[in-house]
Amino acid sequence: MYVLLRVRFRYLPKKDKSPAATTPAPAVATTPNDGGDMLEVQKKVLKQALRYGDFSTAAIALNYIVAIKPEQKEYKDTLALVYAEFGANVQALSVAKDILAVDPNKPAILEVAANSEEALGLIKEALEDYEKLFKISGKTYHQYKVATMQYYLKRFGECAITLNGLLNAKDVSTEKISMNYDRQRQKFPFLQRYITCAAWWL
Repeated sequence: MYVLLRVRFRYLPKKDKSPAATTPAPAVATTPNDGGDMLEVQKKVLKQALRYGDFSTAAIALNYIVAIKPEQKEYKDTLALVYAEFGANVQALSVAKDILAVDPNKPAILEVAANSEEALGLIKEALEDYEKLFKISGKTYHQYKVATMQYYLKRFGECAITLNGLLNAKDVSTEKISMNYDRQRQKFPFLQRYITCAAWWL
């Protein structure tokens, strides 16, 4: 369970906002107050920032917590997810790589890495991570992302095989994909999206 994180991790990668594009977050207190020590202060800041949807301040608080208590790995996982949530793809990828160097099979962190790499145009690396992710999760969506990256890399034969394999997925008739359409976030049946993409790509 990732600590205090109550945000929706969106599947589609976001436009990169790091580092210069983001508005600098307000400074976080660096001295104890209210009788608490530094760690407790930063935990309170983190909880409040997440409650208000202030992800930049949450990231600052998490960096303090990770520096003070590096053995509490769940906070570093949360830091990667928070960076990804507000589109800081460079930072999200950097943290994800650190985590995966120690534990290479964490699905949530693999997804952070793959989404960040895709958003940054690192398609070959994104494909490798989506392939790892699909082997672990077996999810139809991750297989779809593998096919998408193969198409971007012009590996059309592999893409066709991957897309055809999706037809044998047990949840292909019920799975839905969240996508932007007509300026709104909407969910489409996966099979409908598959047929559209297959007709266009192949």
